[in-house]
Amino acid sequence: MKKGYLEQYLTSGILGLATFICGYSIVWPSYTIPLFRSDLSPLSGNFTTYHQSLLGSVPMLGSLLGTVFGGLIADNIGRKRGEILSGLFNVLSCALICTARNIYLLVASRFIFGFGGGIHTFLYSIYVGEFSSAAIRGTTISICVFGYSIGVLSSYIVGWQLTYEQGNYLILGINIMFVISMFFVKDTPVYYLKIGKDKEALECLKFYRGTKITNQEVLDEFAEMKSLLHTPQQMILLKDSDTIDDPEKEKLRQTTDVVVINESKANVWKTMISSKPNLRIFAVISALIFLSVSMGMIAIQTYAGILFARAVPNLSSDMCAIAVALANIAGSVLPIFMIDVVGRRIMMIVSAVLVSLCLAALGAVLRWPIAPDWMIPAIILLYCFCFQLGSATVPYMLNAEAYLPEVKSLCIILAYSVMWGANFIMLAIFAPLSELVGLDGTFFFYSGIAAIAAVLSVFVLPETTGLSVDMIQAKFTNGFLQIGQKSK
Repeated sequence: MKKGYLEQYLTSGILGLATFICGYSIVWPSYTIPLFRSDLSPLSGNFTTYHQSLLGSVPMLGSLLGTVFGGLIADNIGRKRGEILSGLFNVLSCALICTARNIYLLVASRFIFGFGGGIHTFLYSIYVGEFSSAAIRGTTISICVFGYSIGVLSSYIVGWQLTYEQGNYLILGINIMFVISMFFVKDTPVYYLKIGKDKEALECLKFYRGTKITNQEVLDEFAEMKSLLHTPQQMILLKDSDTIDDPEKEKLRQTTDVVVINESKANVWKTMISSKPNLRIFAVISALIFLSVSMGMIAIQTYAGILFARAVPNLSSDMCAIAVALANIAGSVLPIFMIDVVGRRIMMIVSAVLVSLCLAALGAVLRWPIAPDWMIPAIILLYCFCFQLGSATVPYMLNAEAYLPEVKSLCIILAYSVMWGANFIMLAIFAPLSELVGLDGTFFFYSGIAAIAAVLSVFVLPETTGLSVDMIQAKFTNGFLQIGQKSK
């Protein structure tokens, strides 16, 4: 293993623990709703269909708000302390759930969870993208995403084997463990550069590159980071007569011959709109995120038990839900090892095509009696596996690696706002859509969405594996079309 990779993998793993918590909590209603509807409910009052919808959809609204505040948090207190803050919101949410005996207090706690999860979802994309080496950036992001699938599986198992109270206190403990773990990692060199702490930024970069020595490779990468953060108007040549007391900065001067001077920040919105390549990249990523969410995975995960009960009444809903989670994990493991070898574009296209075929087959089996009942869960499991191969990961990898640094926060906020909005819409329309056109029609609809994603990926999705930000931006200089362009 190359020096520095271990530090990057470990930090990604800790951030993946927060993603684990998101996955665990997002499917929590699938096995608690039946309890709330029963005579053994820990809540006072009647639990209605309206309350059921609130438990599933309110976290998405909280996440949307958390994503918006995530940009302010990232720039003002940093990525590391922002993640700690998101963890504290989740601790508060779990503490309220452990004590809630009123449905509206429970809904409020779910909103707080969504807010903390929204902050984390925004921050981890920036965090991992800023400390990862280009050669393993896909792997480190995949590790974070993989935590979500593990969280979903763990949540289903806990709901099956533990009591309501035991499960709540377990996830509370995991949240506390995440907050404590974050005190042992470092922030990113880009954040320190943004606040003018060059020395800390250099030390941070050396940590993530596994060296205590300021070698030429580190200095070259450090200089590239600084050049990407500032426009030419924000830089001046350092005259030969100038002196710098800090030896690290003197080494950097000898390498780059530039010193950054402080100027007022340019209007971020104006910068984003004026950069045509960055604007095109944002449009492609936002479209892929929307289409990915609209393939129906969030509805299947949230209502897995209910869905299997409707589709295959003679099978255990608990076992089917756990099987779905295992299929997601199997599909999530492969990108960790393949994404930086095969490439983002190929995995996204293959995943979207397979997902479309699976969903079309599922709709056909549900509409016409052409296969035995066991084919329904089998196709759903294959769908989950194929979805995780690329559709669940590639758009978010691009979201972490493709934007210009000066507009990265804004672009990620807007892209994740699209994601949370799409999640809310999918959860809100799943029940009425399935009642209107049936489960078969719903899956045919999802199949069409996946087909659109596959076609879009063929024409406008570039291969970004191992490329720097400026190389990715260059691919969109002359328009959206990517067919015929070289990968590097």
